Amino acid sequence: FGPIESVESSQMKKQFDINLLGPIRLTQEIIPLMRESRNGRILFLGSTSGVKSSGMAGMYSASKFALEAVCHALAVNLAEWNISVSLVELSATKTSIAHKSIETGTRFDNSEDPYGNYTDDQLKFLRSLLSEQGVEPIQIAETIKMALDDQEPKFRYFATEVALEEFQ
Repeated sequence: FGPIESVESSQMKKQFDINLLGPIRLTQEIIPLMRESRNGRILFLGSTSGVKSSGMAGMYSASKFALEAVCHALAVNLAEWNISVSLVELSATKTSIAHKSIETGTRFDNSEDPYGNYTDDQLKFLRSLLSEQGVEPIQIAETIKMALDDQEPKFRYFATEVALEEFQ
């Protein structure tokens, strides 16, 4: 969480390893088995941040934008073998990750930081979003189960009303 110029290279790498490269590596391992059986389901966790970035979540958004592109490509690549690719789109979820973003953002809480005022506004917005619209992880799990049980898989599933609204 923070403006792009303040994100260290190690943080960028970690963000992309977790949100993009890890899921790709895992998928690369399972695709040959699915292709051999000519059937399969691949499900990724997307985010509304993957289609609309905020100024303080640029690196997270970049990793999720990239995941969206990978999912589109995989859906085209794998359709011939009856392997469906889906994204479960998330928004504000009450997890330690969201609270860690708030905690990380407080490092800009000083009058000398050029992003101080903007960060204050973004942190207030994030706190409000979590308290008013944030969902419990169980809701995400229920959406994942619904997506996996769907006999006619869709490319995109929405775990929250907020996520649905972002895509309309």
